Amino acid sequence: PTFLLYRKIDHTENHSGVFPYTESTFKLDEVNINLGLHYLINSFSFGFNVRLVNYQKIDKIIFNYLIKDSREDENWEFYNPLRFDFSVGYMW
Repeated sequence: PTFLLYRKIDHTENHSGVFPYTESTFKLDEVNINLGLHYLINSFSFGFNVRLVNYQKIDKIIFNYLIKDSREDENWEFYNPLRFDFSVGYMW
């Protein structure tokens, strides 16, 4: 799970009355389910993950204020673009 604590959104146009927008909050933003393998050789660790599921909150500022889209009444969506994570680490 990923939690949203604070965000600030700026806009490059000077005539916009909405931006900059800031918000302090504490809420669940997305939930990911990943499957992967990690291998430890001496003090080095190597890992590979692939994302299976991504369930995320639709950002109302980006998608419902600036443009009209069909998801106005939805709060959450399954958006799952292909994602691979590779990791290398050292433990002492």
